Amino acid sequence: MLFQSLRIDKMALKFLHVENENYFSEFVKLYKSAFTKYEQESIELIKTRVDESRYKLVLGLEDEKVVGFYILDIVKKHRFVILTFLAVAKEFRRKGFAKELCKDAISFVLKLKNIELFLTESEDKISLFYKKLGFKKLLFDYEIPSFENEKSIKTDMMIYPLTEKKSIKKEYLKEIIIDIFTDGYQLDKDDKRVQKQLQKIDKDIEWKS
Repeated sequence: MLFQSLRIDKMALKFLHVENENYFSEFVKLYKSAFTKYEQESIELIKTRVDESRYKLVLGLEDEKVVGFYILDIVKKHRFVILTFLAVAKEFRRKGFAKELCKDAISFVLKLKNIELFLTESEDKISLFYKKLGFKKLLFDYEIPSFENEKSIKTDMMIYPLTEKKSIKKEYLKEIIIDIFTDGYQLDKDDKRVQKQLQKIDKDIEWKS
């Protein structure tokens, strides 16, 4: 069972290999408690993509207890990374763990080659947290599909600028949306939620300073 770990104060960040069932079962418990059903990908999909190195899953441990985690979806085909999940156990919040996990994710992405965009999806009440760490809100109407039903949820799409560019070309953003909705949210390309979102991208999209 191999780990890449580093120590931040009392928290060790470790890259999880799925073979470690003890840590993985702790991750699953935290994942299910931190996110509502409409936000949850299947555990089997997460396992598969971690095993394929498509997902980078990092756990924050304190005294060998899982206190938080993040997941990066590394989409090399379209040259972007999306921070799909970040959570800290309720009893360990307000200790700076979420900030350190997010900073670790940023540090990892900055070292990647051939990646043009680093994105995340955030509810409005969480967006300030990401803004403080350097993310910017993309200026367009964005709604994510629910994993639980056919509803959509209004959300902010945010970007951590990796270059001096100030906007995303509309055709490139459409490619990304199609990938997120079909490969991430497992929708058919003809699903009305995919088409509705694509229709909202009628120009290059800038982000808020």
